[in-house]
Amino acid sequence: RWDKAIEGLVQVGDQETRQYATGVRRMDFDKKLAPYPMQLLSTWQKLTSHLTSSVVSQLEPIQRFRAMPQLLRKKDQKKSPNPSQDVQAETKQQQQQQQPNQKRQDNGEEDDDMKVEKDEKEKKNEDVQQQQQQQQQASSSSSTVVSRRRFYSKIPLPVGTSQKAVRERKELQAQIGQANQSIRDLEQRIKHDNTNDSNNTGQHAQLQQARQEQLQRARQELDTKQTQMRAALASVTCSHLDSTQRLETLIKSSWSNNPTNLLGEVEFAFCSFMFGESLEGLEQWKQLVRLFCSCDKGIDNHPELFVHFTRLLKAQLGSLPRDFFVDELSKQNFLRGCLRDYLEIVDNSSGLSAELRAAEKSLRLLLTSKFGWKFSEAEYDEEDAPVVVELTQTQLADLKLN
Repeated sequence: RWDKAIEGLVQVGDQETRQYATGVRRMDFDKKLAPYPMQLLSTWQKLTSHLTSSVVSQLEPIQRFRAMPQLLRKKDQKKSPNPSQDVQAETKQQQQQQQPNQKRQDNGEEDDDMKVEKDEKEKKNEDVQQQQQQQQQASSSSSTVVSRRRFYSKIPLPVGTSQKAVRERKELQAQIGQANQSIRDLEQRIKHDNTNDSNNTGQHAQLQQARQEQLQRARQELDTKQTQMRAALASVTCSHLDSTQRLETLIKSSWSNNPTNLLGEVEFAFCSFMFGESLEGLEQWKQLVRLFCSCDKGIDNHPELFVHFTRLLKAQLGSLPRDFFVDELSKQNFLRGCLRDYLEIVDNSSGLSAELRAAEKSLRLLLTSKFGWKFSEAEYDEEDAPVVVELTQTQLADLKLN
């Protein structure tokens, strides 16, 4: 039920719920309802085609019917900075009125009527104190902030970007530096022994052979460390260029290997942002769209998933305003780069299915007809544009390119 005081929905009791249910069955509310705009039904179905009740129950806030009573607190603070001041003043006034009666009691002048009056005032004082405690408890409970956080999935980080992986690479780099230093020290010792040949040729030959074996082991250890470092750096680069592994990890960890539910989360985040004006939903939608649009191998590994994602992305872009990519506040948004990369990945895919090809063509047609994109021209953002570097003759010789 809508509460005008807090300007939000509140949970109703059982009796009121039964009253509303009876009113619905008797169609008491139909005469005040406008007809549903059927022209929007197909659009809404496309935007929420994968949004099931199980997905909503996992993502929605725990206290979804309660609102933060900040407006009420502000109004109460404007009326009275301290709500208990009035009660305290009343109590103080009653205590001052009781002082003459106390003097009469000391002088032995209190009669039965005075005793009755005193008992009534004491009882009233207890009631006032009890009311004061109840108001303090109510004020403390109303100051509690109700969390409205949605329980979105946590997007996995690229491989090698965690603190543990960075620390391991630093330790490996330090070991490589130590191995290089030990190799240089052994080479200097061997060179020094060769220049200062000992009289005992037999001992000198044994010493040289031992140091040569030690140098060979040090070089093998260095090669092993360098191979491990190259493999770690290659995995980091591959994870940043292709997010297929991160997408599969997300589907497995958050949605029990059900990719349809992940599409439902994309729809939930977009609707929360578009219709609920939720900044949290916008950020989650951006991260999920970036994740889908950077999956190079994922298009071949999960073709059906990307068919549904492409159709969903077209429906979501269709609900955006026509000047979305022209307005100064949104023309440099993340979508332009994501869509360009995604369409390039689809074009370069070798085993593209007919359904995905049709969905991709429909998405291109929407971007061309509604937003005025021209795919024939190579459009790059400044930071994504190719950089041309002119090399000197010395640099070309070093690179063996001349």
